Amino acid sequence: MNTEEAFTPEQVTEVVGALHNATMDKWLGAGLTLVIGAVVIKIVMQALNRLVAKLPLDKAMLSFLTAAPLFRRESDPPTALMTALFLILLDNPFAAKSVSLQLSFGAVVGLLWLSPKLYRGLAGEKKHGRLFTFTTVSISTTFGCLALTAPISAYYFGSFAPVSLLSNLLCLWAVGIVFIGGLAAVLLSFFYLPLGTVIGLVPRLLIKYILAVCHALAALPYHGVYFCNPYLKYWMGFVYLLFAAAWLLKPKGRRKFAVAAALSVLTLAVTVRAGESRFCHRLNAAAVDVGQGQSVILRSGTETALVDCGSGNNWRDAGCDTADELLTMGCRRVDRVILTHFDDDHINGVEHLLARMGAETLTIPKAEGGAALDRLLELAERYGMDVETVTEETHLPFGNGELTIFPPLGVSGSNELGLTVLASAGENDFLVTGDMERATEKKLIETYNLPDIEVLMAGHHGSKNSTSKELLDAVTPGTVIISVGSNSYGHPAEDTLRRLARAGCDIYRTDRHGTVYLLFD
Repeated sequence: MNTEEAFTPEQVTEVVGALHNATMDKWLGAGLTLVIGAVVIKIVMQALNRLVAKLPLDKAMLSFLTAAPLFRRESDPPTALMTALFLILLDNPFAAKSVSLQLSFGAVVGLLWLSPKLYRGLAGEKKHGRLFTFTTVSISTTFGCLALTAPISAYYFGSFAPVSLLSNLLCLWAVGIVFIGGLAAVLLSFFYLPLGTVIGLVPRLLIKYILAVCHALAALPYHGVYFCNPYLKYWMGFVYLLFAAAWLLKPKGRRKFAVAAALSVLTLAVTVRAGESRFCHRLNAAAVDVGQGQSVILRSGTETALVDCGSGNNWRDAGCDTADELLTMGCRRVDRVILTHFDDDHINGVEHLLARMGAETLTIPKAEGGAALDRLLELAERYGMDVETVTEETHLPFGNGELTIFPPLGVSGSNELGLTVLASAGENDFLVTGDMERATEKKLIETYNLPDIEVLMAGHHGSKNSTSKELLDAVTPGTVIISVGSNSYGHPAEDTLRRLARAGCDIYRTDRHGTVYLLFD
């Protein structure tokens, strides 16, 4: 269709208005108008549905900003943004719950509204060189996006990356060249493959550069901070109030924003340190919320041990969750990883944990582990870990306390052929029994002289055949922790909960209380 034959927006309005005025009943006219509008919207949505569905959300939004000149209309960013949101939600109202949509719209709003103001504030009225301009653009773009996306990331992912400003400064220029160079290499390869290959060397080298920068920045202390630290949410609120005050206060100028930025960095350092100082007791422990699995952190003095690290819920990453907790404690490397047995819900997070933290020693039971054990031994070799197999009662000095590891006592089955770990500091004791059940618990209390303990990790996620009355009578725990998540096994069993209640135990569950922290003096 020629452009001369297409209806202009004004003509469409005239047609709808004529139909409305020609209708005898005003309510019928209004209804007809709504029907026509709905039909037009439906036609548009059917035409755009496949296109919009295949576009990333930020591309869909930006397309509305750039399409205005094609239709001889002024570009109005707020209107374009709201139009994009309207069309996306009209097609799928549940898209409002999408994290990608929230992040995309937050980033675009920050780029359109805040970044230009930041750039003008930083650059001023004077002309500057290319390096200064590039640096200023990178800073204003980064802060513009972070302003609205940081709270969303913190809420959904529980982390914040202060190093993102530096990474953008170092990598942003390379990303543009990689995109253009990669596209050019692909297109030229259709015509002359050797030329496309040569051109492709440039983006290839730049990709290696970007990865090297990312690995280097990831090795920096506090490159990321995690909201396992409960004080961080207050810090983030303080920063927003600080910059809002700087924005509203007179006189105008850049100095007050520099002061706000300096105070933000200083208070962040104090906040991170305050989070670490919570774990300066004689013995510190954390039963990490990993869903249907188990991961228990033990820390005393400068030494850290981890008992198990796995989850049966495929949407949980026990290794990353545990690493976040360890970094929040101020731990950069684990001294000892102790695996009670080789079931997936106790070991499948180890690989991700080692990739982020590393560890000195792997302690395992002497039992058949099949492919799982082979994989663990491979990881130990890759990360330079010593491997210790426990065959007898073992006492290990552990910071200001002691670790006692008991060997497997069961006859068969991975649950019964696991290790038991006792962490002691002064008069306080914390017992972890893995997945052992009643018969093996009985052997444990008959074979070894267990002390009265303060805290017990419920066996087998609170199963009805674990954490028996005999064990409770023998060790008399005041507190019991159940590491449990979504499952089809009925964990924790009602029988177990009643048994713990009759024993007078305080019960904490990771599925209800989140990560449970224990501090012993």
